[in-house]
Amino acid sequence: MRTLPTVTLEMGLADGKDVWKVYYPYADQAIKAPLEQLGLYYEPLLRTAAMPAYDGLLEKVRASLNNIAYLVVKGNHQEPPKPIEASTINNPAPEKPSVAASSLLHRGEHRIKITMPYETALIKLVRSIEDARWSRTHRCWHLPRTKEAWAALNALFSVAVEGKTRNEAEPAKSTPPKTETQPSNEKPQAAEITNKITILAHPKRTDIIGLRLPKEMAPDHLATVKNIHGRRWNPEAMLWELPNTLLTMRFLEKYLKEHLHWTYQPDVEKLPERLETAPAMTFLSKEPPKAKYEAAVVALEQHLLLVRYSWRTIKAYKNRLV
Repeated sequence: MRTLPTVTLEMGLADGKDVWKVYYPYADQAIKAPLEQLGLYYEPLLRTAAMPAYDGLLEKVRASLNNIAYLVVKGNHQEPPKPIEASTINNPAPEKPSVAASSLLHRGEHRIKITMPYETALIKLVRSIEDARWSRTHRCWHLPRTKEAWAALNALFSVAVEGKTRNEAEPAKSTPPKTETQPSNEKPQAAEITNKITILAHPKRTDIIGLRLPKEMAPDHLATVKNIHGRRWNPEAMLWELPNTLLTMRFLEKYLKEHLHWTYQPDVEKLPERLETAPAMTFLSKEPPKAKYEAAVVALEQHLLLVRYSWRTIKAYKNRLV
């Protein structure tokens, strides 16, 4: 008796939309062909084959794979609830599903963050609210902070309020106007904060920022800071210098968000993805000493940059000549 292959469907989420992740023998055209007719495609966000999740898909897949393969379904795959029959109208209404709401600042806009279990039925309810969005950064659904959105949320869910979310919409807090920083030779000074990692803007340049890690937090977060691309320790200013790029901002947002104290408001729309060359140390009170063989070091650095060596490799070669 021939052993049938296995096709596995698992519920997933791609760009805020429900999809079925599909695992099957890729070389088996007898399985692949009927699945492609039902909408099989490659989903780059999940890095696997996928199919759109719509009502009745599972029955069609089972019918197309009958006597061809075994079908295994994982995750939430319940069909939408049936309409209420007339005989049950007088019965008490079922309890609303529970979600948690909290305040969220997303891309400069005040929103309502929705925390809830990953269930298809709950996601469909949230999607029915106007301007409901999925945030890939915060991994949550969020709504506009308006009276209409708050009323719609309470109509569909039993809402547990967390933090500072209010029933009425709040106007976005205005940010103070930016003032130009006057050039100064003094080292940047920050408030003495021992329970936060302080991020400082450079007084003269825009391509680097400073990160001051308190000694009390070093055991838990020093290894994370050292993983920032292009980071450099400045022993004279007693802080870490970071490239002022989108790559750095995403790293800080993902791994250190809850521990940061910003002394300025970064303008992420004007930041480059990354810097072409490593920025020189500038949080210094005096000029760094020149290399012993300055001409040779400069020529070597230019050659290594042309062949696209990393900053650390270039630094290692330069240190051998200094």
